[in-house]
Amino acid sequence: RVPPLVSRAAAVVRSGALLQLVLSHGRPAVGSSSAPHESQAMPRWAVAADPALQADVGEPHFCSYDIDHPLVETIWSEVLEATLPPIADAIVDAAKAAGGGASATQQPVVIVQLANEPAFTSANSNYTATKWRAWLENLTETSPPKSLDAAKSSLSAAASANATPPALAVPVFGGLTPFWLRAALTNATLLRAAMSAAPPREVGPELRRQWSAFNQRRVEAWLAMLRRHVERHMAPRNVNALCVAKLMNNGLTSPLVVGGATGRYGVSRRRLLAALGASAQDSRDVPRKGFSQIAALAPLLPSATPYALDWVDTLFSYDLSRSIAPHKPLLETELHSLSQGGWRSGTIPAAHVYATQQLGAVSGVAATQMWYWGRRGFSGASNVDPSQEFAGGNFAMSALTQPLLLDAYARSELRLNAVAEHVAALADAPPGVYLLWLSDDEDDMANGDVRS
Repeated sequence: RVPPLVSRAAAVVRSGALLQLVLSHGRPAVGSSSAPHESQAMPRWAVAADPALQADVGEPHFCSYDIDHPLVETIWSEVLEATLPPIADAIVDAAKAAGGGASATQQPVVIVQLANEPAFTSANSNYTATKWRAWLENLTETSPPKSLDAAKSSLSAAASANATPPALAVPVFGGLTPFWLRAALTNATLLRAAMSAAPPREVGPELRRQWSAFNQRRVEAWLAMLRRHVERHMAPRNVNALCVAKLMNNGLTSPLVVGGATGRYGVSRRRLLAALGASAQDSRDVPRKGFSQIAALAPLLPSATPYALDWVDTLFSYDLSRSIAPHKPLLETELHSLSQGGWRSGTIPAAHVYATQQLGAVSGVAATQMWYWGRRGFSGASNVDPSQEFAGGNFAMSALTQPLLLDAYARSELRLNAVAEHVAALADAPPGVYLLWLSDDEDDMANGDVRS
């Protein structure tokens, strides 16, 4: 299956378009938005060899396998080694043919989406539980662990395909061990309960905060592993691979967290952007009637039209991402310019399209991907089979079948390109308003526990 990928990648680069390679395509397993997601999945041959890869994965959102399974890196290493070198060579050749060059100062650029909305709000596998226990065992009152080194070493005995994770043992502590930590390490049920998306009250805030800090590091380690293997094949071939993990735009409700509102203990936007090559967003510029992700704004939006600019929320997310990673490109990889519920949006005014594209550009958005994902049961889509999304469903619902909308987007891009230098100057101008937040410590910020 590699040659068709190589041919398609080369064709995109020759056309002058920006190529995106996707490890996570963002679709459900069986054609329903409420179904288990498998968009970041293991190959069938790998799952057949070890079904434990997809057992007890918890709630990782758009991922269907256990990222802590010791075979995961081996499998991804083999898959990427078989696919990326010929794709990278084709990209370089196509860029030269298109006049783009491939010198040390002008590399072909490709976006590589490692994961879609990596929320990872809970976990349940024995491999994760073993790492989680090792994290807690390494804690003291004054020096929480800053890496997964201790947890990784505890899994060395389980590195083979058929190994069983070490059993949970009861350690012996001195008098400095806090009660909540002693309780977790002597009660396997409590230890597991802290890993859930909605832990019972007896877990307590201290243990839950430690789970969030640990969860941060394990997801970072997984994404860093994927990025390392991508760049291992791309960089020597002089291809600039911008590795991203698409962030949901949660607005002011939880500006530092990916994966839900404050308290759901998702993945920190700040830490995630530090580990990746670019910022990738998931935003909406056509809100539902009278709806805003910021509750206080909803009454201010007109209910008669869905084309009000609910961009305070989106621009806040852009500004926050750029403030966290000012030297990394900001990519809008999932712009919901079409309503999820009514996919025929032929009445979107061209002026609305122009305004949203211009506003995004001066806010630093370097590239935009329009997005619609057809889902069974939504208005206007009830007769489309989502299992045929690539053959028919998503195409029928896409902007490609709406010429007026396509025309508006094409003209807006032509207008922006004509004044690109001025747009860049506006985007790079010092901000007039600075966003500041205070927190007791790093883990509070990772949890989205914003004080002010």
